[in-house]
Amino acid sequence: MRKTIEASGRTIGKEALADAASSTEGFPFLIQLNGYHIWRQSPQNKRVSKQDVVDGVALAKADMDRMILTTTIGELSRRDLDFLVAMAQEGSDIRIGRVAERMGTSPSQASKHKKRLLALGLIEEKPFGVLGFQLPLLREYLIDHYSE
Repeated sequence: MRKTIEASGRTIGKEALADAASSTEGFPFLIQLNGYHIWRQSPQNKRVSKQDVVDGVALAKADMDRMILTTTIGELSRRDLDFLVAMAQEGSDIRIGRVAERMGTSPSQASKHKKRLLALGLIEEKPFGVLGFQLPLLREYLIDHYSE
């Protein structure tokens, strides 16, 4: 991000750059989307400010919600969505047994949903059977839109 900004004749401070970079979670689409919105905040200024980053990241998140997450969620079955919501509510160190309990189903039934969501690239299985979200901002999206 720094190279792109500097190649275009602008600068960015370390803290603002760190915030911009971390907000992408390494997801290539978010790198482009964040960069686009951050750049457009104050194009007349030589320096990209921390506020430019905050505002640009918020716009990029809204675009990510609309273009990627809403569409992705809309293609899932209700029970697959229930699985993801249960994961989001669980927080960290997510285990299939707890997800099944939150869903009100058996671990073997929950495992069928897990398998589909793994194949779709929405979740990942980490060491020791811990589950995590593969798609950036998905957990936050689920909490914002589907949690009580």
